[in-house]
Amino acid sequence: KEMASQFINNSLKYLNGSFSDFIILFNEIKDINKNDGVPLSPEEFNKLRMCSHRFVLTVTLLRVIEMMVNFDRSLIMDQEGSLNRVFQLICQILNRIHTSSSTFQKILKSSLPFVECIHKFTILMATMGVLLSILGDEIHEKEDFTSNGSNKISSIPDITDVFISDPNFNLSSLDFIILPESENEEKFALNSYKKHLTEEELNKIAVLYQHLDWYMKRHKSMASSINEDDLCVICYSKKNSVMLKPCEHQCCKLCADHHILYSKVCFYCKTRIEQIVDCNTLAVLSDFGKELPPL
Repeated sequence: KEMASQFINNSLKYLNGSFSDFIILFNEIKDINKNDGVPLSPEEFNKLRMCSHRFVLTVTLLRVIEMMVNFDRSLIMDQEGSLNRVFQLICQILNRIHTSSSTFQKILKSSLPFVECIHKFTILMATMGVLLSILGDEIHEKEDFTSNGSNKISSIPDITDVFISDPNFNLSSLDFIILPESENEEKFALNSYKKHLTEEELNKIAVLYQHLDWYMKRHKSMASSINEDDLCVICYSKKNSVMLKPCEHQCCKLCADHHILYSKVCFYCKTRIEQIVDCNTLAVLSDFGKELPPL
């Protein structure tokens, strides 16, 4: 179990690094022009090769994470911070791919070496695989609930809530799922690639979008009904649910979990955090012990 957790952590670290490197190189190679009779410089050639390598590595690591979740979901669910890190990376990937449509199209139409493997379909399907493996159970629960004739669900499922509450989550980055089939490839549309997917796979992805869209609307509705004084001062979308000790500043649990991944001082007054407790029950959720953690 410990080795598997370490493997997940390393995979997430390498995924973050490889995708960041890919985006940097991707933005550099878009300006490379291949003219007949003018060979590429060694530097340009190396950039193209490295960009392709980083893209393949990113897709491979996404598939590895999908495989690990399908093998044992607890590897991510039970390890503090792992689920947040996965969703943070997924949101970053979706947003960057969404805003790079013209660059992808330009690269796709070029005759540059090594870039034939760089395609939106490849990385977006790997991303969908991770989301479906993590959210699959909650999607099925909602379908079962609504199929019984009820359209009222009292709360947002825990994992879905973590995803749509991520500060970088943007439903429009998933619009490629619902865009109609088109010969214009400027905007990527999943419906234009039906021959590469089964009917079942297309349906699963469509249901995923419906699931997120439905709960995103509910999330906004719930946030608007919260008293302003009770809103988390970090995200301004969820109710305060945890308290930092000893300073007693409050925020929502999701923001607290995300904050302590990178810092152990209060986001507001910069006092060192010794404990995180539940606002209602005062139960200790995280205890950093008597020895103060590093900044």
